[in-house]
Amino acid sequence: MLNTSAPTHISNPHTSSIIDLTLCSASIYNEIDCYVFDCTFESDHIPIVISWSKFQNTTRSIKTINWKPIITKSIEIFNTTSQPNIDLITHQISRTISAHTSNKILVDKDYPSWWNAACHNFSHLKKLAWNKARRSIATTEWIKYKKYRSKFKFHFKKAKENYWDSISQISRNPRMFFKILNKLSSHTNPNVKYHEIIFHNNRYVTNPITQSNLFANHFSSYSHEVQPIPLDYSTENEFLNRNIEFWELKRAISKTKNSTPGADNIPSIWFKNLDDASLLKILGMLQQQLDFFCSSQSLETHYHYPNS
Repeated sequence: MLNTSAPTHISNPHTSSIIDLTLCSASIYNEIDCYVFDCTFESDHIPIVISWSKFQNTTRSIKTINWKPIITKSIEIFNTTSQPNIDLITHQISRTISAHTSNKILVDKDYPSWWNAACHNFSHLKKLAWNKARRSIATTEWIKYKKYRSKFKFHFKKAKENYWDSISQISRNPRMFFKILNKLSSHTNPNVKYHEIIFHNNRYVTNPITQSNLFANHFSSYSHEVQPIPLDYSTENEFLNRNIEFWELKRAISKTKNSTPGADNIPSIWFKNLDDASLLKILGMLQQQLDFFCSSQSLETHYHYPNS
């Protein structure tokens, strides 16, 4: 009987392990819910879950972004800014996205650990389509319901497989062990932020501030680990310092598959929903930055690259 809310031990493969047994007092027997979990996680063990009604379930939240007012406000920012600056525009867009982003707390249901935004959204759309199809009895509504049901099954299965694949990859590597602990902590405590582990000077650094300082010290030092690489530009290179074309920008935006936002909190979907006038202003800012850092054809430039 595994304690699913607070695991007390994680063991490596082919080593002795400790089973976290849950003891139930007779005085609270009538308030205990005991059931066999419907997934064995590709293991020969059958999980038995015991829950006490006086314990509150771990709250889960789904981040929702309302893109329509964000795009409208973004276009307004581009139209009202006479001399757009990348830093200024980025700051205003980030604030706009944050203002229209909400975290909805999921209540009244014990969601599985792999439940994500895609599962939640398509589950909701599937229920709405099911109710509408039963009322109208129209072929188009049943086709829509089957589409949402298929998408929900796909995302649910994908999220479930990815979650348990990452959890079950236990090894003797402390880096992997630290990742597993982070994943478990993030599901039992939604306020815990996930970050990586860095091996430096025969010790493992887990503090985010210390990691940032190590990164800054490494790339700001003139050590032997950072070596200059000469780049000799040929005067016959016709593509040197060439202006960025508008179609190149649109193609790059349309083909990007990275949906995760960076430090500025601006994901790729924001670029894909902008109109051409706003994209032209972005192109102008990018071209301005390129012109500022462009290299002369007769100049030998040195770039610094880390070895690792």
